[in-house]
Amino acid sequence: MDKLKVYISRLGYTTIILTLSGLIIFEIFAEQIINIYLGKTLDELTIISRIVMIGCLSYTYYVSMRSILDAYYIRSVNTKNIIIALLSFLTVAFFIYVLNRNYMFIVITLVGALYVLGSLTFYDIFKLVRKTQEK
Repeated sequence: MDKLKVYISRLGYTTIILTLSGLIIFEIFAEQIINIYLGKTLDELTIISRIVMIGCLSYTYYVSMRSILDAYYIRSVNTKNIIIALLSFLTVAFFIYVLNRNYMFIVITLVGALYVLGSLTFYDIFKLVRKTQEK
């Protein structure tokens, strides 16, 4: 079971390092990338895309680890995590929309929900590794 821990940690580190590298490159060149693909008429999308891309760290961690959780657990751990993240997004977005009506805060709420999903996945992976070490 030590091989599983090594594999999970390598996968996690590789995912975070590659995603962080891509995120930094995107944050530096976001304006040019958006202008190439969508033209200069949609400058406001640069800010939105920069905010949404911050959530890619936790989302890619979730995507890389979900198959490990699916393979190990019989119960639906990923479904539980997705539902919790979705409910947190919907609850906070609803109150922000009612109180503020500014879509930018809803975009930020989306990033927060992605980090909820990534954190729950990290917690479940941590439990899995700890459980396999006890055996």
